[in-house]
Amino acid sequence: MSSFSRSHLTDQSLLRDLASHLSQHHATTATLLADLAEVDHRKLYRQAAYDSMFEYCVRELHMSEETALRRIRVARTARQFPAIFPALGDGRLNLTAVLLLAPHLTPATADDLLAAAAHRTKSEVGLLIAGRFPRPDVPTRVQAVAASPGRTKNCISICSNSRIRKTKLPGLISFRNDFPIWAIPNGIFLRELCWTFLKLTYEPWAVSGRK
Repeated sequence: MSSFSRSHLTDQSLLRDLASHLSQHHATTATLLADLAEVDHRKLYRQAAYDSMFEYCVRELHMSEETALRRIRVARTARQFPAIFPALGDGRLNLTAVLLLAPHLTPATADDLLAAAAHRTKSEVGLLIAGRFPRPDVPTRVQAVAASPGRTKNCISICSNSRIRKTKLPGLISFRNDFPIWAIPNGIFLRELCWTFLKLTYEPWAVSGRK
């Protein structure tokens, strides 16, 4: 019988094992992030001939690009605010919550925010942040910018990329002659677009260990 088969378990046993394995997963994740944070701090990836922690995670540890980005960011945040490690270890916080909270954590706000975000969903953490750190609406403004040959060439190259053309970018209506046609929403457009491009390209410099 395969060690991954569960068909022989009773309902009660399966649920008990699930809870136990999830608890172990939380603890292992926190320990792994602590290891990553220390390796990053010591720049031990250089001993393996890598220029960044991102390259080390992807090439040496065989993480996916997105997983490496997320874990490195969370590990660095948790090293700055150590209370995150036990919160991850016992399941009070998850990686997504830490990533959302990270820009707002300071020595003065960390304890309160981490406690308030415990066991909350992504949307609930988003509402928590919006309530604590409200931002004024940004009016929509369209401004003509003179095109240069270099910028036009880059735009064509980016917009022609098949991966981007198949991606649901925020505000994108259609393409016309390889140029994107946008419906620009207030406030979050630029941030969301940049993050989408980052996820598509996974540039190593985005998480470089260089200061």
